[in-house]
Amino acid sequence: MNAAETWLNTIPALAREELGMEIAENRLGGSILEEKPRLINALMERYCTLQCKHCLLPEHHSTSKISRESRLDNILANLVGQLPEKSSFLHEGRIVLPWHIQLLKKLKSETPNVLFGLIDNGTYTRIIKSFRNYQLDWLDISCDGIRENHNAQRDPNGKSYDQMMNGLLHARDVTKPPEQGGRVTSLMTITTLNHKDIKRVADDLFKQNTNHPALDYIDELHITTMSPKQPINYSIDLESGHMATVFESVKELQDAGLIVYLRLYNTKHLGLLARHIGYKTFQKSLEHAKSYSHGIIELELEGVQLYYMPSSIWPSEGIFIDANASQRVAYAQVHTLEQLNDPAYAKYTVQQLKEDSGLEDAHRKNVSQWRKHFMKDFLEQETAVLREVYAG
Repeated sequence: MNAAETWLNTIPALAREELGMEIAENRLGGSILEEKPRLINALMERYCTLQCKHCLLPEHHSTSKISRESRLDNILANLVGQLPEKSSFLHEGRIVLPWHIQLLKKLKSETPNVLFGLIDNGTYTRIIKSFRNYQLDWLDISCDGIRENHNAQRDPNGKSYDQMMNGLLHARDVTKPPEQGGRVTSLMTITTLNHKDIKRVADDLFKQNTNHPALDYIDELHITTMSPKQPINYSIDLESGHMATVFESVKELQDAGLIVYLRLYNTKHLGLLARHIGYKTFQKSLEHAKSYSHGIIELELEGVQLYYMPSSIWPSEGIFIDANASQRVAYAQVHTLEQLNDPAYAKYTVQQLKEDSGLEDAHRKNVSQWRKHFMKDFLEQETAVLREVYAG
């Protein structure tokens, strides 16, 4: 039984007080430990050209020099080489640099059965020549609303929307064609600024790419919410009415046959959805929920496909590597590298990786660190939401 299945068999029972927290922790911890990592997620550069209002990361100087001095390239090559077939490597930003592309080319040549993806804001086009003779397996260009709201959320100077659309225009040039498994996606992080924009964004992006007339700009639209961690996030977090609008918009688009995914990490927003559709309906959905993939639970709510990633079982998702080649836990990104060097923040660091570090050892340490410092808090949050559902 994988971690997502164990969560489904444990947390509802915990919420109904049919078992205790210690038993739940032990079940989940053991299940996570049994899952082998299939994703390496690397934050390869902490500097960004933007400072989005929804972003977890604070402003940061460039970390490229630190990455080179830490031998990040060799460390990633070593760990990616240990991934099983059909695993994934994700470059999660914040921006991509020429040496990153050279490394991705090297990794792909050495591990052709690993899938390589990039999350970007569209500014990769400034170095598009670096992609020569290399194609990503998937590319995500974030779009956060219609022009006005995208720029308000991402860039008060008003250039981000055009950069994003230019990135989508050229995305097919640097991504494998669909018949070879290539995908172009767009992640939309929903806030109070843009929660009414989902259908208009879909209209704009599921549209013929003028550079590649046989294809749309995107293959998939991914809708998610934020987990507020920075002061700039707090005032734009969603409440009940906003979440209802999001749900109904996604429902309409999915009913129309568009590939639109609703993905939630934040348990608060899961509770808001349960309140919107009705607690009894949500209970029935939970009874029929299933494991979709590592750390992902699939639910069907009034015909809407929802993918929920419980933070309590986060280590089952994979290994997170910071720009200085430190292995970190989820949400470590909210702190700068300088802060993370302070012993007061030690719980966010699993280990300083070496060029011969083992992937399975990294996973064991990841699970241990998460259980020691974070799992219980997230379990309590998840249980509190489900208690409200069962009480309703």
